[in-house]
Amino acid sequence: MAKKKENTENQITLNYDGKEYKFDFNSLTREAQAEYRRANEIATDMLRVEQQMSEKRWLLNKYISFVISELDSKDNLPKVEENKDVDSKEGK
Repeated sequence: MAKKKENTENQITLNYDGKEYKFDFNSLTREAQAEYRRANEIATDMLRVEQQMSEKRWLLNKYISFVISELDSKDNLPKVEENKDVDSKEGK
């Protein structure tokens, strides 16, 4: 992904694929300026989505942690025997 730094003089430093490019935004063609803006919009959207994913992952872990805590607390209770009736009917 490209990284950019904008200087005070409308000068942009763009790091892409291991190379650094310095240029004045106004020196780009209109098409290149539009592409640059679109790339920035997409990058902004991606950051927003990554933030949402991070928040949802945190919530997911919190909810699952609550369930696990409840299950662990139930492990301390006496266990109920399961399928005892099935075993006794099969033996007859």
